[in-house]
Amino acid sequence: VINSDFRILNQANVEIFVDHKILLKVIKSMFLNTLEHYRKEYTNMEKCRVFVSYSNDGKDHLSKITRIVERLRSEGFIVDFYEDAPLGTDMVKFMRNIETCDIALIIGSKLYKNKAMEMPDSGVSFEDGIFADIYSSKNREKIVPISFKSIQDDVPAPFNKLKGMQFRENPTNKEMDIFVSAMIRKHLLNKSRK
Repeated sequence: VINSDFRILNQANVEIFVDHKILLKVIKSMFLNTLEHYRKEYTNMEKCRVFVSYSNDGKDHLSKITRIVERLRSEGFIVDFYEDAPLGTDMVKFMRNIETCDIALIIGSKLYKNKAMEMPDSGVSFEDGIFADIYSSKNREKIVPISFKSIQDDVPAPFNKLKGMQFRENPTNKEMDIFVSAMIRKHLLNKSRK
């Protein structure tokens, strides 16, 4: 039987009991303070450019991607998202933004992986070639795979071996907070290495 108290040893090794609700509040506060810390640090830096690679698998899938894009933009990221490109945009020139962005998201799906592997004339396949060049260079850490189901199944190799973000089918606000915090941390780390 699990009760609502947690046993904790303080610095003097004296056992104390903490109500689980209080503990959860403390943990939540620590997470929010960390996100706020990264936001403050990020505010004082050059803004991060993010390229979003995806397959338009339908309205529902595009809606999830748009939610990620909007959340990143609300946090100050500059996001290259083809869906928002103005009419007349040169698609090849747009896709070449992968080479100059700070972080490149591969938002995988079964269709995305199929296009990358089986449809050489698709935009996804073209982007896959650019990602392959980046992967073989020192810059592979800028590639971040994302999936709403399974990174292993939805993102083409070798990119599915990189650490990424596994969202639920319908991402929660908490998942979005974790993702934004990780993206800010990643950008800060990348900038500190230069």
